[in-house]
Amino acid sequence: MISQILAEAKVLMKLAGQTINPSLFRHRYRTARRISRQIDSWSKALNQTGQQKRLGAYTKLIAVTTAAIKQAQKVKLILESLNSFKADKLLKTWEIFRPRVEQVINQASRRIFQQEKKRNFVKGRHWHAGSRRAY
Repeated sequence: MISQILAEAKVLMKLAGQTINPSLFRHRYRTARRISRQIDSWSKALNQTGQQKRLGAYTKLIAVTTAAIKQAQKVKLILESLNSFKADKLLKTWEIFRPRVEQVINQASRRIFQQEKKRNFVKGRHWHAGSRRAY
């Protein structure tokens, strides 16, 4: 999603006549996809080497995602200077999406590196705060 936002921002900046720095629009999608596939293949390995490789790949994936967020933050500053409806719409999309990406990074870090267990969730049952009854 970050790559899509950056691609749309690049088009808007070109239309506005802004000078474009190519490093701000580096696509990290292929790198993230490749690392994700490595994680998947190493997840099947039950030995210590496979687990170590998987942890290393998660570290790389989090680093790639964090770099993409920083990249998008820089582009956001440029988009804020553009006075267009499309730029505002893209900024709103980014502001909705950014906290979700950060949550995924934090959650993955806790679960992978700190071995935090995820909460049990029964599909279709929602627990009401302050009571033990399912709604």
